[in-house]
Amino acid sequence: MSARIAIDDGQQRLTADALATRAAQVAATLHDASPRIGVMALMADNGPDWIVIDRAAAAARVPLVPLPPFFTPAQIAAALAASGADALVASDARVCHALGFGEPVSLGGTGLALHRREVRDPPPLPNAPHRPAWTPPGKPWPLSGPDWRSNSPLRFTGKTATCRPTT
Repeated sequence: MSARIAIDDGQQRLTADALATRAAQVAATLHDASPRIGVMALMADNGPDWIVIDRAAAAARVPLVPLPPFFTPAQIAAALAASGADALVASDARVCHALGFGEPVSLGGTGLALHRREVRDPPPLPNAPHRPAWTPPGKPWPLSGPDWRSNSPLRFTGKTATCRPTT
Protein backbone atom coordinates (compact mmCIF):
# COMPACT_ATOMS: atom_id res chain seq x y z
CA MET A 1 0.00 0.00 0.00
CA SER A 2 1.24 3.44 -0.90
CA ALA A 3 0.68 6.34 1.47
CA ARG A 4 2.31 8.64 -1.09
CA ILE A 5 0.08 11.63 -1.92
CA ALA A 6 -0.99 11.44 -5.56
CA ILE A 7 -3.41 14.38 -5.65
CA ASP A 8 -3.63 17.46 -3.51
CA ASP A 9 -6.08 20.19 -4.54
CA GLY A 10 -5.79 22.15 -1.31
CA GLN A 11 -9.05 20.71 0.03
CA GLN A 12 -8.62 17.00 -0.49
CA ARG A 13 -5.63 14.70 -0.60
CA LEU A 14 -5.68 11.28 -2.22
CA THR A 15 -2.98 8.72 -1.85
CA ALA A 16 -1.95 6.72 -4.90
CA ASP A 17 -3.83 3.72 -3.49
CA ALA A 18 -7.02 5.70 -2.82
CA LEU A 19 -6.91 7.15 -6.33
CA ALA A 20 -6.42 3.70 -7.88
CA THR A 21 -9.24 2.21 -5.78
CA ARG A 22 -11.72 4.95 -6.68
CA ALA A 23 -10.79 4.79 -10.36
CA ALA A 24 -11.19 0.98 -10.38
CA GLN A 25 -14.63 1.23 -8.75
CA VAL A 26 -15.82 3.78 -11.30
CA ALA A 27 -14.24 1.83 -14.17
CA ALA A 28 -16.23 -1.25 -13.12
CA THR A 29 -19.45 0.78 -13.24
CA LEU A 30 -18.56 2.15 -16.69
CA HIS A 31 -17.53 -1.27 -17.98
CA ASP A 32 -20.74 -2.92 -16.74
CA ALA A 33 -23.03 -0.20 -18.14
CA SER A 34 -25.71 -1.53 -20.43
CA PRO A 35 -25.87 -0.75 -23.22
CA ARG A 36 -22.12 -0.30 -23.59
CA ILE A 37 -21.02 3.34 -23.41
CA GLY A 38 -19.91 4.62 -26.81
CA VAL A 39 -18.59 8.06 -25.83
CA MET A 40 -18.74 9.70 -22.42
CA ALA A 41 -18.62 13.44 -21.72
CA LEU A 42 -17.37 14.86 -18.43
CA MET A 43 -18.77 18.15 -17.14
CA ALA A 44 -16.87 18.97 -13.97
CA ASP A 45 -14.34 21.34 -12.50
CA ASN A 46 -10.75 20.16 -12.44
CA GLY A 47 -10.07 18.31 -9.23
CA PRO A 48 -9.74 14.85 -7.72
CA ASP A 49 -13.07 13.59 -9.11
CA TRP A 50 -12.07 14.71 -12.61
CA ILE A 51 -8.87 12.66 -12.40
CA VAL A 52 -10.76 9.64 -11.02
CA ILE A 53 -13.21 9.78 -13.95
CA ASP A 54 -10.41 10.29 -16.47
CA ARG A 55 -8.50 7.26 -15.19
CA ALA A 56 -11.67 5.18 -14.95
CA ALA A 57 -12.64 5.99 -18.54
CA ALA A 58 -9.17 5.03 -19.73
CA ALA A 59 -9.30 1.75 -17.80
CA ALA A 60 -12.77 0.96 -19.17
CA ARG A 61 -11.63 2.00 -22.67
CA VAL A 62 -14.41 4.58 -22.94
CA PRO A 63 -13.60 7.67 -25.03
CA LEU A 64 -13.87 10.77 -22.84
CA VAL A 65 -14.90 14.26 -23.96
CA PRO A 66 -14.08 16.91 -21.35
CA LEU A 67 -16.58 19.78 -21.23
CA PRO A 68 -14.88 22.74 -19.54
CA PRO A 69 -16.97 24.82 -17.10
CA PHE A 70 -16.44 27.92 -19.25
CA PHE A 71 -18.24 26.37 -22.26
CA THR A 72 -21.48 28.09 -23.15
CA PRO A 73 -24.67 25.99 -23.41
CA ALA A 74 -24.31 26.18 -27.21
CA GLN A 75 -20.72 24.89 -27.05
CA ILE A 76 -21.76 22.05 -24.73
CA ALA A 77 -24.60 21.05 -27.07
CA ALA A 78 -22.24 21.21 -30.07
CA ALA A 79 -19.60 19.06 -28.34
CA LEU A 80 -22.19 16.47 -27.31
CA ALA A 81 -23.65 16.32 -30.82
CA ALA A 82 -20.28 16.25 -32.62
CA SER A 83 -18.91 13.52 -30.36
CA GLY A 84 -22.09 11.43 -30.25
CA ALA A 85 -21.79 11.22 -26.45
CA ASP A 86 -24.32 8.77 -25.06
CA ALA A 87 -23.13 9.21 -21.48
CA LEU A 88 -22.54 12.33 -19.40
CA VAL A 89 -20.82 12.49 -16.03
CA ALA A 90 -21.75 15.57 -14.01
CA SER A 91 -22.90 16.70 -10.58
CA ASP A 92 -26.03 18.62 -11.63
CA ALA A 93 -28.87 16.30 -12.69
CA ARG A 94 -31.01 19.25 -13.83
CA VAL A 95 -28.43 20.24 -16.43
CA CYS A 96 -28.12 16.63 -17.59
CA HIS A 97 -31.89 16.32 -17.94
CA ALA A 98 -32.05 19.60 -19.88
CA LEU A 99 -29.47 18.15 -22.29
CA GLY A 100 -31.60 15.04 -22.86
CA PHE A 101 -29.85 12.64 -20.49
CA GLY A 102 -31.67 10.32 -18.10
CA GLU A 103 -31.62 9.56 -14.41
CA PRO A 104 -28.32 9.55 -12.51
CA VAL A 105 -26.33 6.49 -11.57
CA SER A 106 -23.97 7.12 -8.66
CA LEU A 107 -20.26 6.86 -9.30
CA GLY A 108 -19.21 5.82 -5.80
CA GLY A 109 -16.42 7.72 -4.16
CA THR A 110 -17.03 10.82 -6.29
CA GLY A 111 -19.48 13.68 -6.16
CA LEU A 112 -20.48 12.91 -9.75
CA ALA A 113 -23.12 10.75 -11.42
CA LEU A 114 -23.44 8.98 -14.76
CA HIS A 115 -26.38 9.95 -16.99
CA ARG A 116 -27.28 8.10 -20.22
CA ARG A 117 -29.15 8.82 -23.41
CA GLU A 118 -29.74 7.00 -26.66
CA VAL A 119 -27.77 8.26 -29.64
CA ARG A 120 -28.88 7.04 -33.04
CA ASP A 121 -26.21 6.97 -35.74
CA PRO A 122 -23.30 8.37 -33.69
CA PRO A 123 -20.56 10.03 -35.73
CA PRO A 124 -17.45 7.92 -36.30
CA LEU A 125 -14.61 8.59 -33.92
CA PRO A 126 -11.24 9.53 -35.38
CA ASN A 127 -8.44 7.02 -35.22
CA ALA A 128 -7.21 8.31 -31.87
CA PRO A 129 -6.66 7.02 -28.36
CA HIS A 130 -9.61 6.39 -26.05
CA ARG A 131 -8.89 9.68 -24.30
CA PRO A 132 -9.36 12.34 -26.96
CA ALA A 133 -9.95 15.94 -26.03
CA TRP A 134 -12.83 17.48 -27.94
CA THR A 135 -11.96 20.20 -30.41
CA PRO A 136 -14.21 22.04 -32.84
CA PRO A 137 -15.11 20.15 -36.03
CA GLY A 138 -12.36 20.31 -38.63
CA LYS A 139 -9.58 20.61 -36.07
CA PRO A 140 -7.19 17.74 -35.24
CA TRP A 141 -7.75 15.82 -32.03
CA PRO A 142 -4.84 16.66 -29.72
CA LEU A 143 -2.82 13.78 -28.40
CA SER A 144 -0.90 15.72 -25.77
CA GLY A 145 -1.43 16.15 -22.06
CA PRO A 146 -0.39 14.55 -18.79
CA ASP A 147 0.24 10.83 -19.06
CA TRP A 148 -2.33 9.20 -16.77
CA ARG A 149 -0.04 6.20 -16.32
CA SER A 150 2.65 8.39 -14.85
CA ASN A 151 3.51 7.95 -11.20
CA SER A 152 4.06 11.70 -10.86
CA PRO A 153 1.75 13.19 -8.23
CA LEU A 154 -0.28 16.19 -9.36
CA ARG A 155 -1.05 19.44 -7.60
CA PHE A 156 -3.83 21.60 -8.98
CA THR A 157 -3.00 25.25 -9.30
CA GLY A 158 -6.63 26.31 -9.19
CA LYS A 159 -9.67 25.75 -11.38
CA THR A 160 -7.52 25.61 -14.50
CA ALA A 161 -6.31 22.79 -16.69
CA THR A 162 -2.75 23.26 -15.49
CA CYS A 163 -1.33 20.57 -13.25
CA ARG A 164 2.15 20.55 -11.79
CA PRO A 165 4.09 17.78 -10.11
CA THR A 166 3.99 18.05 -6.33
CA THR A 167 7.23 18.44 -4.45
